[in-house]
Amino acid sequence: MDTANHRRATIVGSDGTIETEYLNHTSDQSGGHAYGYLPSQLRVRRGIANTIPFEDVITGTGSGFRFAAEAFARVIHARDFAAIERAAQVSLDNAATLEALAQSARLGQTVTL
Repeated sequence: MDTANHRRATIVGSDGTIETEYLNHTSDQSGGHAYGYLPSQLRVRRGIANTIPFEDVITGTGSGFRFAAEAFARVIHARDFAAIERAAQVSLDNAATLEALAQSARLGQTVTL
C-alpha cells in the first residue's frame, strides 16, 4: 500500500471541489520522516467559481492503519454500538453511491439515489 502514493482524486459537486492524494501515512513535513511518511494533500474550494482559492486542509500525522485501529479500539472499549451501526450504514451508502456512479456511466445520464 505504500507504493501507490500517486493515487489522486478530484471530487466536484454543486457546492465546491475537493482535491486529494490518497496517502496511507501522512507527515507534517516533506521528507526526512523516520518512516518515510509523506505530507497530507487535501485541498477544498468552497464554491464553484474558479476565482475562489483552494484551502489547504491539515490532517493528523502518522499511519492511517494505526488511526483506524485506534478508532476501532475506542469504539470497542466504549461499547459504542451506535458507532458500529453508523459505520455499517456508511459502508452501505458508499456501495450504493458506487453502484449509482457505475449505472450513470453505463446509461450516460444522471441516476438518483
